[in-house]
Amino acid sequence: MESTKSSTILFRNTMRITDGHLDGFRRAIAQAVAFAHEHGPQLMVEVFIDEERMLAHSFQLYRDSDAIRTHWRLSDPYIREVMEH
Repeated sequence: MESTKSSTILFRNTMRITDGHLDGFRRAIAQAVAFAHEHGPQLMVEVFIDEERMLAHSFQLYRDSDAIRTHWRLSDPYIREVMEH
């Protein structure tokens, strides 16, 4: 019997939100996640915002390294907007 090897990759990212930018960050991250759900290669994308600490935690699950590279190529404009906050 042949064994199949799973190569899923989980990214966990923590982002600091600039004071006064919470609303802008929320809008930008909502657009980025919506784009990822509709067009991205991720198997899963979730973002949690800790308003008290002004941090956001992103979890993304990819099937392999090729999917990560595709994500970086497709999402660049959305990530730039998120990083403004």
